[in-house]
Parts: sequence; C-alpha cells; structure tokens
Amino acid sequence: MVKIFQCLEDPRPVIRGTAVWSIGELTKKQPDQAIDLLYELQEKETDTDVLQELKETIMMLETRKKDM
Repeated sequence: MVKIFQCLEDPRPVIRGTAVWSIGELTKKQPDQAIDLLYELQEKETDTDVLQELKETIMMLETRKKDM
C-alpha cells in the first residue's frame, strides 16, 4: 500500500487516478480510513479526471459502508 500512497503525489493525473481507484478496490471491506483519505485528497486535487475518480471511489466506498 505504501507504493500506492506514493502514487497519490505523482505529477501525472493518470497515475494519481489509478492510485485512487486501487485504494478503493483494496479497502472495500474496511472503507472508513480510505474514505477519510480520499476526502482529504479531493480538497487539494485540481485535475478533473482525478477528481472524477475520487468522486466515484468515495461514492462506492460510502455505499459499501452502508451495506455492511
């Protein structure tokens, strides 16, 4: 996971977006920490594609959290 978190700081939007997606996939069963992290990232992200990935991943994790 450390490498994935490092990718969140990558200058390339496609790498950041893929890292966001990966975190969502890896934390489906315990989404709380990932949700908090993704909301923080959403506040500082500027790329529209990465913001869209953040939005979709947060929604997916929030839904899974409710279903637990």
